Amino acid sequence: MAALEKTILDIIEETLRNPENSGILCIDNHGLLLAGRGNLRSDLAGYISQKALVERVSVLQDTDGSDILVSTANGVTVAVKKARVPETA
Repeated sequence: MAALEKTILDIIEETLRNPENSGILCIDNHGLLLAGRGNLRSDLAGYISQKALVERVSVLQDTDGSDILVSTANGVTVAVKKARVPETA
């Protein structure tokens, strides 16, 4: 396994240990999905990459109302979906 692949997989595992995180995508600067896990749809990779790189967006909202936190560094965009917390009455 290549060093970069191991690093990405380690980041995914560490991120998903937090029960508030329900999904993660790692995307290159061309919108290509490098890796992902959980319930963040992989077909959003290009869209998220464009929003992060062109529009400098750091928070998106998924169709279910969950927040997707977005960060870009060293040519890799990481998007983390926060689990939706049920509202209490």
